[in-house]
Amino acid sequence: MRAKSRRLARRRRRSAFRVITVKIVGARLQRVLEGAGNRSNEGRRISPLTAAAHCVKPRGQMTPRQICIVDALTAESMDFAVMRQFAMRLRGLFRGGSLKKLDEWIWDATSCSVYAIRRFAKTLRQDIDAVQNAVVGPWSNGQTEGQINRLKTLKRSMYGRASIELLRARMLPLHDSNLHRE
Repeated sequence: MRAKSRRLARRRRRSAFRVITVKIVGARLQRVLEGAGNRSNEGRRISPLTAAAHCVKPRGQMTPRQICIVDALTAESMDFAVMRQFAMRLRGLFRGGSLKKLDEWIWDATSCSVYAIRRFAKTLRQDIDAVQNAVVGPWSNGQTEGQINRLKTLKRSMYGRASIELLRARMLPLHDSNLHRE
C-alpha cells in the first residue's frame, strides 16, 4: 500500500510533459509509426525534452516521422494537444501579432486546464512590458546572445591553457586575407 501511495505522489509531482511522455503503447501509435516505415519504435518512450521540442516546432519544419509522432501524441494526450495549440498561437504572436491578441492569449492561458500553461501565463504577466515590446518590436537580441555563447564556449575550451593573446586571435577574424590564397 505504501509503495502505491508513493508512486501516486511521485506521479502528481511530475510536470505536464512528463505525464504525456509515459510509455506510449496502443494500436494507434503502432499503426502511425509503422506507416512511417519504422517498426522499431513500438512502445517507445519519448523523453520530456523531445516532447517539448515536438510541441513547439511548426509542422512545416518537421520530418515525416516527427509529424507521425506529434499526431500520435496529440491523439493520445489531450494535455499535449492543448500545449501544442498554445505554443503555436504564441509563436504566431511573436511572428507578427498585436497586443490585443497577446492579451487574449494570456487570458486563455490563465484559464487553461494544463498547470504548466497557467504558470507560464502568470510569469508573463509579471514582466508584461518586456513581453509586449517583444511582440510589437522588430528587434531581437539573438545575434548578441549567439556571440556571447560563442565567446563563453571558447573561454571554457581554453581554460588554463593560453593567454589573452590566443583568445583574441581565436575570437577576432583574420585581418590579412592573403594568408589563404595560393
